[in-house]
Amino acid sequence: MSTRAALALTQASWRTARSYRFSFVLSFVSLAVTIVPVYFVANALQQFMAPVISNEGRDYFGFVLIGTAILALVSAALSSFASAVSGGLSSGFFEALLVTPTPLGLLLAGQTGYSFAWAAARAVLLVGAGVLLGVDLHWLRLPEALLVTTLLVAAYAGVGLMAAALVVSFRTNAAIPQGVLLISTLLGGVYFPASVLPPVMVPMAEWLPLTPGLRALRQALLLGYPLSTIAGDLLQLFWLALGCAIVGTISLRLAFRYARRAGSLGQY
Repeated sequence: MSTRAALALTQASWRTARSYRFSFVLSFVSLAVTIVPVYFVANALQQFMAPVISNEGRDYFGFVLIGTAILALVSAALSSFASAVSGGLSSGFFEALLVTPTPLGLLLAGQTGYSFAWAAARAVLLVGAGVLLGVDLHWLRLPEALLVTTLLVAAYAGVGLMAAALVVSFRTNAAIPQGVLLISTLLGGVYFPASVLPPVMVPMAEWLPLTPGLRALRQALLLGYPLSTIAGDLLQLFWLALGCAIVGTISLRLAFRYARRAGSLGQY
């Protein structure tokens, strides 16, 4: 029954989004508007970027394409939980959900399910458009790619839970999702490998889950490297994901305890 409740919440979000038909269609159109300029710019820079990205791919367009697709998932993982909690608290809907027998984890899954599904759809559409434009992917490495993507989403979802904890406690996310997304975009290897950063910034970049995640993902999909070759980055990403998930979960539980003591969630 609890799982059905989570699915019902996701379905409700889907129906709400679909009711705004113009915005819904415009979202798909924006994908084409996004990918076409990237294709031409990447091709123009190919001869300059080829030696720079040689450890992660041969085609700069494919390099940027994978970074952009993963960034859509990372953005959803960072912002969805805090947005769902903030919107629900403002309307009183979230507090009403808390008095139901559905566990908190499933409530959050239901509240954010559509955001994650839509981000995944955007990522798949971006990659599909890239393949049509000539990106050569090693499809036999898809299981490795899915594993890396799952760990990446888990890592940033942990940070998203920390932001949601701040919303529960203090009604603000302290711009954590925006800040982490900006730093990850600049240092995490979305548009250029972390190896080209100034030496003083490389260690900082390696602490970002996006850095080993994108490196492993590109080596698997663009170069066809097996699991044994990307194992080092995969293990680093696993520990980062585990740490972020644990801290995020504990933070959210402590936030609800604080909110109960402070009386800001009276109905709970």
